[in-house]
Amino acid sequence: MRERITFALLAAFAAALLTFALVAHLQDTSSWSDFMEFYVAGRMFDQGVRGDLYDSSVQMSYQRAIFRRTEMTLVYYHPPFEVVLFWPLAHLSYPVAYLLWDLLNVALLAWSAYLLKPYAGDLNTAARLILTAVIAYPLISTLREGQDSIPLLLVYSAAFVSLKKGKQFAAGCVFGAGLFRFQFVLPLLLVFLVRKRWRIVLGALSAGIGLGLLSLALVGWKGVRSYAGLLLTVTQYGRHYVPTIGMPNVRGFAETVLADRVGHRYLNVLVAVSSLTLVGWLIRKWRRPDWDPGKKNFDLLFSLSLVVSSLVAYHSFMHNLIVLALPVALLLHYCRGSGRSTFSRWQPVLPLILLFLLTVFLNAAGGNRFSFLFVPMLWFAFAISAEIPRAREQAAGAISS
Repeated sequence: MRERITFALLAAFAAALLTFALVAHLQDTSSWSDFMEFYVAGRMFDQGVRGDLYDSSVQMSYQRAIFRRTEMTLVYYHPPFEVVLFWPLAHLSYPVAYLLWDLLNVALLAWSAYLLKPYAGDLNTAARLILTAVIAYPLISTLREGQDSIPLLLVYSAAFVSLKKGKQFAAGCVFGAGLFRFQFVLPLLLVFLVRKRWRIVLGALSAGIGLGLLSLALVGWKGVRSYAGLLLTVTQYGRHYVPTIGMPNVRGFAETVLADRVGHRYLNVLVAVSSLTLVGWLIRKWRRPDWDPGKKNFDLLFSLSLVVSSLVAYHSFMHNLIVLALPVALLLHYCRGSGRSTFSRWQPVLPLILLFLLTVFLNAAGGNRFSFLFVPMLWFAFAISAEIPRAREQAAGAISS
């Protein structure tokens, strides 16, 4: 009880500091956030500007009118169906919409924790502090920028719970609902496709078709073509269009380290080969006998899948690392119940400690060089992978006994 009270007080204090920081951020008229692009998209949609939703010049005119800015902040290039989330908020003033969106995200985070409670809810104080340290800065970044990464965490959590209950088609539909961040979801679906999990693939395909038809109804063929063209533009111009130095993934790390040494075309080839290698390695880890949602090795394989999908996602930033809350919680839960020595039990946690310390250092140093977080994240993937054979042995020993 004393540990729970201490943790609750620390959480309340952190929440108070976070609220104060968000209010101060809103009062600073010189600051900007990613939520501006969401708000502008919702306002354009509300005023009937749908076919031109992805016209950067039209977005710029709306940004000038709403925020009195002469320079463009960011371009809205999320899928058309996602604008439905921001449409109601566009009827409110920007500060009110911003705070409501963040409150909704906090509620979705709590919902994710509630869903995972039966599978990773018995963590001790040390494990909770590690989990809090890992997700602290991604959470602050998500709320400060007004991003949509926490809904993706909820998608992962709901899909995991559905798989644990044997509802593969429902899990696929949930994954399909996460296509608003398709660069994270598609690598997972590729793994399930190769491993012939047809119900998951069919569920995701059904949800994807439904969302595609909704997008077509919302913005028409003109809007869909403009969206595809905008994605091609972002891909073509690479780091010159979106700064990759802040991306903690394969692409960000490769372009940060080799940008001045290798041409852009060769960098793209290197990123593609490296990403496919990681996905291929993940597919080999998913052996057919491992598909038993009741075993711990299933939890570890699902966790490994989420980490690898974050590493190979073409477009990723600090706020996207909030999805690591799920694999970190599952790994900490597994380590606590593994019955090994203290040092051996905490070995897989070492990359998480490095991830936290490196995040603090890079944040203090400035320059948004979060692409170097790729190193501890890759180490984290290897640490999870190293635990999978031990989990298999434990499952086999439990069956034989």
